[in-house]
Amino acid sequence: MQQETGFRKMNKISVIVCSLNETLRNNLLQNIATTIGCDFEFLYEDNREKNDGICFVYNRLARKAQGNFLCFVHEDVEFKTLHWGCVLKQFASNPNVGVIGMAGSPAVTGYIWWDQAFSYCKNTKPDNDKILFGADAVFSKSLLLDGLFLFARKEVWSQYPFDETVFQGFHLYDMDFSLSSGLKYQNYSCHSIDYIHFSEGNANQSYYENLQKFNRKWVSLIPYSYDSAIEFDSFKAHYTGIKRIAQGLIFSLKKTIPYTIKYIYAIRKKYSFLIILIAIRYKIEYITGLYRYIYERYGQAKKSGN
Repeated sequence: MQQETGFRKMNKISVIVCSLNETLRNNLLQNIATTIGCDFEFLYEDNREKNDGICFVYNRLARKAQGNFLCFVHEDVEFKTLHWGCVLKQFASNPNVGVIGMAGSPAVTGYIWWDQAFSYCKNTKPDNDKILFGADAVFSKSLLLDGLFLFARKEVWSQYPFDETVFQGFHLYDMDFSLSSGLKYQNYSCHSIDYIHFSEGNANQSYYENLQKFNRKWVSLIPYSYDSAIEFDSFKAHYTGIKRIAQGLIFSLKKTIPYTIKYIYAIRKKYSFLIILIAIRYKIEYITGLYRYIYERYGQAKKSGN
């Protein structure tokens, strides 16, 4: 086996995967090997048993990475464009570049990033390879990036690692990571690399709970864009964010409440009445917490509108 030189080790791409499916992981590895076009290492953790939050997994693997470039990618992705690694390495070598993604938004408004007319998104469905939103440029300036693919120099990650304290699950880690780096560096969405993402994500109850955490963390900044071409009324942006979050949570609760009732009914004989009361109390605390959060966001909106 040929020994790698120090430069070759550092100059390669460290592909990082939080894995839940061995078949998807192996398919991704084979696909990357035939399309990336440059030296790479493939780092992954099988997270089926531990079920650690993705921030913990990504940070652990990034610390082990030997390459100067880190590529955090979902395992249900298939790349279609050849030599995409060379393209991204060359572009990311610019010291002003932060994180590069395949989909994102040039603004943060406090609600779902893809539900905005100025967002960029391409090739997210296996049966649809059209640009859903986007631009003609190869790279577009972005602030928020989707976690299906995040590419950055290791030094960028070391300055702004994934927030393990606030985001302990699998949602909003990507928006937080890209926003953190995007306030110092310039993030980009890349439109020249074709890919298929075999899932669309899951905006479930956990997603909206983490969206609340994200908005609380960045409440002094939202809404914000470093693209002067984007204009939005500050109060309207806050109000729209509140409305979308409330609508999403109501939609999510409509699904989870019947499931919770069925679950409580199923365990009524096995567990004590006290356990059932605790489960009900959790739901009540969640709903009241949502009310308090919406009230906080409304207050922030009023201040920004003055």
